[in-house]
Amino acid sequence: MSFTANIYNEILSDISSGTGQTFPFAMRLVKFDNGIMIAFAVNIATRMRSAFLSVTSEAPKSRFPHWKGVEIEIATLPAYGVDTPFVGLSQLPNSASDIFEIVVEDLRSQLEVTENTEDSLYGCKADAEHNLFAAELRGTKRNSN
Repeated sequence: MSFTANIYNEILSDISSGTGQTFPFAMRLVKFDNGIMIAFAVNIATRMRSAFLSVTSEAPKSRFPHWKGVEIEIATLPAYGVDTPFVGLSQLPNSASDIFEIVVEDLRSQLEVTENTEDSLYGCKADAEHNLFAAELRGTKRNSN
Protein backbone atom coordinates (compact mmCIF):
# COMPACT_ATOMS: atom_id res chain seq x y z
CA MET A 1 0.00 0.00 0.00
CA SER A 2 1.28 3.47 -0.85
CA PHE A 3 2.12 6.26 1.59
CA THR A 4 -0.93 8.18 0.34
CA ALA A 5 -3.31 5.22 0.67
CA ASN A 6 -2.06 4.65 4.24
CA ILE A 7 -2.69 8.29 5.17
CA TYR A 8 -6.23 8.19 3.75
CA ASN A 9 -6.91 4.90 5.58
CA GLU A 10 -5.74 6.46 8.86
CA ILE A 11 -8.04 9.43 8.33
CA LEU A 12 -10.98 7.15 7.47
CA SER A 13 -10.26 5.11 10.60
CA ASP A 14 -10.34 8.28 12.71
CA ILE A 15 -13.68 9.23 11.16
CA SER A 16 -15.11 5.75 11.78
CA SER A 17 -14.01 5.80 15.40
CA GLY A 18 -16.15 8.90 15.92
CA THR A 19 -13.57 11.20 17.44
CA GLY A 20 -16.22 13.94 17.60
CA GLN A 21 -14.82 16.15 14.88
CA THR A 22 -16.78 19.31 14.24
CA PHE A 23 -15.09 20.29 10.97
CA PRO A 24 -16.32 19.13 7.55
CA PHE A 25 -12.89 17.57 6.82
CA ALA A 26 -10.54 15.30 8.73
CA MET A 27 -6.97 16.09 7.68
CA ARG A 28 -3.29 15.27 8.04
CA LEU A 29 -0.51 17.71 7.11
CA VAL A 30 2.87 16.41 5.93
CA LYS A 31 5.88 18.70 5.46
CA PHE A 32 8.86 17.44 3.47
CA ASP A 33 12.51 18.36 4.03
CA ASN A 34 12.33 20.66 0.97
CA GLY A 35 9.57 22.73 2.62
CA ILE A 36 6.69 21.51 0.45
CA MET A 37 3.56 20.63 2.40
CA ILE A 38 0.67 18.34 1.49
CA ALA A 39 -2.56 18.20 3.46
CA PHE A 40 -4.48 14.99 2.92
CA ALA A 41 -8.18 15.36 3.68
CA VAL A 42 -11.39 13.33 3.73
CA ASN A 43 -14.83 14.90 3.78
CA ILE A 44 -16.48 13.47 6.90
CA ALA A 45 -19.98 13.34 5.40
CA THR A 46 -19.17 12.01 1.92
CA ARG A 47 -15.81 10.23 2.46
CA MET A 48 -14.54 11.96 -0.71
CA ARG A 49 -10.80 12.59 -0.70
CA SER A 50 -8.86 15.83 -1.23
CA ALA A 51 -5.21 16.79 -1.30
CA PHE A 52 -3.83 20.28 -0.83
CA LEU A 53 -0.35 20.89 -2.27
CA SER A 54 1.61 23.94 -1.11
CA VAL A 55 2.83 26.32 -3.76
CA THR A 56 5.14 29.30 -3.48
CA SER A 57 2.78 31.69 -5.26
CA GLU A 58 -0.80 31.70 -6.44
CA ALA A 59 -1.32 30.53 -9.98
CA PRO A 60 -4.35 31.26 -12.12
CA LYS A 61 -6.76 28.36 -12.27
CA SER A 62 -6.53 28.43 -16.07
CA ARG A 63 -3.02 26.93 -15.79
CA PHE A 64 -4.34 23.68 -14.37
CA PRO A 65 -5.46 20.70 -16.44
CA HIS A 66 -9.05 19.51 -16.55
CA TRP A 67 -9.22 16.02 -15.07
CA LYS A 68 -12.35 13.93 -15.13
CA GLY A 69 -13.47 13.33 -11.55
CA VAL A 70 -11.19 15.97 -10.00
CA GLU A 71 -11.88 19.60 -9.10
CA ILE A 72 -8.86 21.90 -8.84
CA GLU A 73 -8.90 25.09 -6.75
CA ILE A 74 -6.62 27.50 -4.93
CA ALA A 75 -7.06 27.29 -1.17
CA THR A 76 -5.59 28.40 2.14
CA LEU A 77 -5.50 26.28 5.28
CA PRO A 78 -5.78 28.68 8.24
CA ALA A 79 -6.44 25.77 10.61
CA TYR A 80 -2.75 24.87 10.27
CA GLY A 81 -1.56 28.41 10.94
CA VAL A 82 0.10 28.86 7.55
CA ASP A 83 -0.69 31.54 5.01
CA THR A 84 0.87 29.60 2.12
CA PRO A 85 -1.40 29.10 -0.88
CA PHE A 86 -2.29 25.50 -1.70
CA VAL A 87 -3.55 23.89 -4.88
CA GLY A 88 -6.50 21.77 -3.82
CA LEU A 89 -7.40 18.59 -5.69
CA SER A 90 -10.79 17.22 -4.71
CA GLN A 91 -12.38 13.96 -5.73
CA LEU A 92 -15.78 14.47 -7.33
CA PRO A 93 -18.87 12.27 -6.87
CA ASN A 94 -19.02 9.13 -9.01
CA SER A 95 -15.24 8.95 -9.34
CA ALA A 96 -13.05 6.16 -8.04
CA SER A 97 -11.17 6.74 -4.78
CA ASP A 98 -8.36 4.39 -5.78
CA ILE A 99 -7.66 6.31 -8.98
CA PHE A 100 -7.64 9.61 -7.07
CA GLU A 101 -5.18 8.10 -4.57
CA ILE A 102 -2.89 6.90 -7.39
CA VAL A 103 -2.70 10.41 -8.85
CA VAL A 104 -2.10 12.02 -5.45
CA GLU A 105 0.59 9.45 -4.64
CA ASP A 106 2.34 10.23 -7.91
CA LEU A 107 2.29 13.96 -7.15
CA ARG A 108 3.40 13.36 -3.55
CA SER A 109 6.34 11.18 -4.50
CA GLN A 110 7.57 13.73 -7.05
CA LEU A 111 7.10 16.72 -4.77
CA GLU A 112 8.90 15.00 -1.89
CA VAL A 113 12.16 14.70 -3.86
CA THR A 114 12.03 17.93 -5.85
CA GLU A 115 14.76 20.48 -5.29
CA ASN A 116 13.25 23.46 -7.13
CA THR A 117 10.11 24.21 -5.14
CA GLU A 118 9.17 27.19 -7.34
CA ASP A 119 8.47 25.02 -10.39
CA SER A 120 7.80 21.71 -8.65
CA LEU A 121 4.03 21.48 -9.07
CA TYR A 122 4.08 22.49 -12.71
CA GLY A 123 7.03 20.24 -13.48
CA CYS A 124 5.27 17.09 -12.32
CA LYS A 125 1.87 17.97 -13.82
CA ALA A 126 2.52 16.16 -17.11
CA ASP A 127 3.57 12.95 -15.34
CA ALA A 128 0.47 13.08 -13.16
CA GLU A 129 -1.76 13.57 -16.20
CA HIS A 130 -0.16 10.53 -17.83
CA ASN A 131 -0.65 8.42 -14.69
CA LEU A 132 -4.27 9.57 -14.32
CA PHE A 133 -4.95 8.44 -17.89
CA ALA A 134 -3.23 5.08 -17.23
CA ALA A 135 -5.16 4.61 -13.97
CA GLU A 136 -8.45 5.39 -15.71
CA LEU A 137 -7.60 2.79 -18.36
CA ARG A 138 -6.83 0.20 -15.66
CA GLY A 139 -10.16 1.03 -13.98
CA THR A 140 -12.00 0.67 -17.28
CA LYS A 141 -10.39 -2.70 -17.96
CA ARG A 142 -11.12 -3.88 -14.41
CA ASN A 143 -14.78 -2.81 -14.62
CA SER A 144 -15.30 -4.45 -18.01
CA ASN A 145 -14.31 -7.93 -16.74
